[in-house]
Amino acid sequence: MAQITAENLEKGENKTDFSQIFDSVFWCTACEIPLLAPECPICLSKVRRCARDLKPVFAKERTLFESLAGTTLPTFLFANKNHVYFNGKTLFSFTTDPREGPRIVLNKLQRLHNYESHIYQEHYAQQQWKLCLEANQQILEKIEREALDFIQAEANRFSDRRRVVAFSGGKDSAVTALLVQQALGTVPLLFGDTTIEFPETYEYAQRFAIANGFDLFVEKPDADFLELCDELDPPSRVMRWCCTVCKSRPINKFYNRFATKILSFDGIRRMESSRRAEYPRVVHVQKFSRQVSARPIVSWSSFTVWLYIFQHHVDYNPLYEYGYSRVGCMYCPSNTPYNDYLTKTNFPELYDGWTQYLLDYASKTGKQDPEGYVLDGFWKSRKIGKDRTYVVDRIKPCEQTDEVVYSFASPIQKELIEFLKPFGSVSVIDLPDSSCFVVGSHNPFVITGSIGDTQLSVSFTASHHHLTKLRIEKQIEKYLNCVQCGGCLGVCPTGAISIRNGSYHIDDGLCTRCGRCTTTKYLKEGCVTLNFSAKKRAIRRE
Repeated sequence: MAQITAENLEKGENKTDFSQIFDSVFWCTACEIPLLAPECPICLSKVRRCARDLKPVFAKERTLFESLAGTTLPTFLFANKNHVYFNGKTLFSFTTDPREGPRIVLNKLQRLHNYESHIYQEHYAQQQWKLCLEANQQILEKIEREALDFIQAEANRFSDRRRVVAFSGGKDSAVTALLVQQALGTVPLLFGDTTIEFPETYEYAQRFAIANGFDLFVEKPDADFLELCDELDPPSRVMRWCCTVCKSRPINKFYNRFATKILSFDGIRRMESSRRAEYPRVVHVQKFSRQVSARPIVSWSSFTVWLYIFQHHVDYNPLYEYGYSRVGCMYCPSNTPYNDYLTKTNFPELYDGWTQYLLDYASKTGKQDPEGYVLDGFWKSRKIGKDRTYVVDRIKPCEQTDEVVYSFASPIQKELIEFLKPFGSVSVIDLPDSSCFVVGSHNPFVITGSIGDTQLSVSFTASHHHLTKLRIEKQIEKYLNCVQCGGCLGVCPTGAISIRNGSYHIDDGLCTRCGRCTTTKYLKEGCVTLNFSAKKRAIRRE
């Protein structure tokens, strides 16, 4: 099989992606229904563009909107971000203040005066959904067929890999799971439990797996989320260490149980966010070095997903009925103010607990206005701190030699050896009073030190290697700052890295000295403390 690279991953991809053609939702004014295609197969009438995407407004969210509007609303409503649509036109739009909640800013409710009372009846919505599904059935079948062909093609291309479906408890991963099941038979679901999911998500994951005959593997992080917040400070949109530690780490831990590599089918969609707009359909994700991700519905709109759900009577996470557009972690810094408002309203105990933690953090770290920092959402945009405590000095004893000495403020612990293993084989010599170690005796450099001593020496036997020195120093700083979060597990393509009994460990039998775990390109995803910690212990360089 050819080597997997970023350049050749998509060469085998089926390019006939019907869903890419329909990047808008259209509206038939005659039938009063939304359409994927720019023509209505029911009445053959001319249609017009309605929005880029739509999601249904369920009864619970409609009740919220009725309280905002001060009037009863039609039952067949749709929304896209902060716009609410009826009969293909904006009925009103709203904005959400982080403290006060949503309020209407564009009011077109007078449009309802032209309609009869039947639009407020539940049977009206049922009738319109039936017609909508009928009108979209043919194009939806084509889109489904393309997705099924893609899944089968990728399974054949990566036939030597173990298959899983990345399951989040959201609608997109549920649809992906059912498509994969239809194309390949039952493939296990892998649920990365961040420990900060909504209670409904946990219940739904179990219910969905049982109802559809899936094996469900639930993997949790070893590190507690709030304890890591104490170590690293709360995550933000810029410093999203939570994804690496709480989701990537347990998934990589699961992968390391198997000798084979992984083909993961996930439900990521490009229309979810601007950040995902350019996502490839098949990709080798850096933080999952043993995984190739295939995305059957990457070009689907949210409206397409909901059509599939209603057409096939798929059970979905009940959180969507409250109005959530995404049902990820409760405390995600990427949550919109509207999502936060929904949590505050529907899950006050969960909301209040996290808010109090943030208030305590803001006070402890000396924020000028702790309440404003938290309630106005400024914690979400917190940037990486530059607070450094220098606990190691880099010394060059002699300008005539290629030796560098690192002088530690406190005695070297045995765990440092684990961080140095990527640079070569390790020899440990036990002496009466200490244990000496030598790393890389057959390399163009040698690292020597003693457990309990305060000096580490690096001697280059060939020309001075600046890049190697930088990588060694990165490993030293990882040792100084490691919080045993396990975010680095996915960087290793052989599964050599693990956290054992609360300590970082590299398995010599699995490590190939490839250097990925010491390379800046991969450390961006793999080392939480080097990238996100507000306070770092560092090397003072001359």
